[in-house]
Amino acid sequence: MFFGSQIGGETVRPLSYTGVPWELFVHDILLFLRWCYYLPNIVIPLGPWPSGSLDELFPSPANLYTMFLHLIAFVVQAVWIVSLPFFFYLPFPLYVAYFVGFLIFNELFCRLLNGYIPPEGLRSTEDEFSESWKKHDDEYWIFLNGVAVG
Repeated sequence: MFFGSQIGGETVRPLSYTGVPWELFVHDILLFLRWCYYLPNIVIPLGPWPSGSLDELFPSPANLYTMFLHLIAFVVQAVWIVSLPFFFYLPFPLYVAYFVGFLIFNELFCRLLNGYIPPEGLRSTEDEFSESWKKHDDEYWIFLNGVAVG
């Protein structure tokens, strides 16, 4: 079954990405509060790992390293966001230096986390290897804000 995002009749008014910023912000907060109880499902269950070593949460050295980097990124980015109102009282050039400095650090850290990405970006391709894989016609994928959920 498919449930499109615009189902609901005339009472549903989709928000445009060019809409009023405060209205978009409030809508995002309400949407988060509506669905936040699903957040633990990102990492639960922690095991068993049905894909074995291919599972993202499988405790292999490479996955543990990546999870550690994600934890560092989460903490550093959260601290930075919370710190912005407090650093706003600094002289403007110092505030801009703090802001730009973090953005540069974050970019370099994300490159460490994501590895090398060619300048033209990553492309999904089918080759003779992937064509031999079993097809899963019962799977559906949704891309939401850049996150694939299947």
